[in-house]
Amino acid sequence: MSKMTVVNEEWEAEKYNELAFVEFLEMVGRVADATFSETDIAHEPLARRIEYVLDAILPLVDVERQEPVVEEVDETESD
Repeated sequence: MSKMTVVNEEWEAEKYNELAFVEFLEMVGRVADATFSETDIAHEPLARRIEYVLDAILPLVDVERQEPVVEEVDETESD
């Protein structure tokens, strides 16, 4: 379950209808893991499966996912 506990249910019942950003992120990860668990792409990294989920849900709010900039870092010996 991605929803955090609501401490004071009597006074903060409206929080059941709200989702914190971190809860949204967890939900996306869980959906990606569950949706593709028994498919041909189940072997792909979770990050790639999350991209597929984001590509499906972001257009619902008229947003497009940006491709991440990935830089390769040469490993160096530490001091």
